[in-house]
Amino acid sequence: MAKRPTLGLQMILGGKAFESERGGNLLQRCLASFRPANLDQVILVDTGIDDAAREAIAYESDERVRRGLSPIEVYPFTWISDFAAARNAALSHCTTDWWCWADHDDEIQGAEALRKLMDADRDTGGYFATYAYAFDEWDNCTTYHDRERILRSSVGWEWSGRIHEVLLPKHSLTWKRAEDTTWVHKDNGEIKSDRNLPILLKWHEDD
Repeated sequence: MAKRPTLGLQMILGGKAFESERGGNLLQRCLASFRPANLDQVILVDTGIDDAAREAIAYESDERVRRGLSPIEVYPFTWISDFAAARNAALSHCTTDWWCWADHDDEIQGAEALRKLMDADRDTGGYFATYAYAFDEWDNCTTYHDRERILRSSVGWEWSGRIHEVLLPKHSLTWKRAEDTTWVHKDNGEIKSDRNLPILLKWHEDD
């Protein structure tokens, strides 16, 4: 019998979002939404989190162990105002055949459908999935877009861009769409311009 392809999740955590319990609550909801996928590996890169987030991680890690899965792996990373650098740090610990990524204020709908994507033909190197990103006051989605979300490790990947980072493959590949899974962004209330503008100005200065 052929070996079942393995699947992991990678996340980076930190910033002002974790200066209140809300960050930890969103993180726990995010991790819980991935439970139906029975992930083989969960990698979290810690750039600065609070006790609420640590408690959420400990709870979900214990939940994984109770279900016979490996505990969550947490790696410290000194924040250098470079999202790609932090995500590449997470990627460096990947040991699974496939992996996906999320932010702490995301939730996945249809996590149980992720496993069937691993049976793709060898030419398929990645999947785009719908990202429901912004909502109005009545909870109607006002912004949908696609993101590269599920990646075959053997392709070789690198994150690029200090902010609004993207994944670059090491060679050409066939992309497909993950029709049965959607990532949903749950706004954490953080004012992104306070974080983003200094990074962009420093990036511009350095270039």
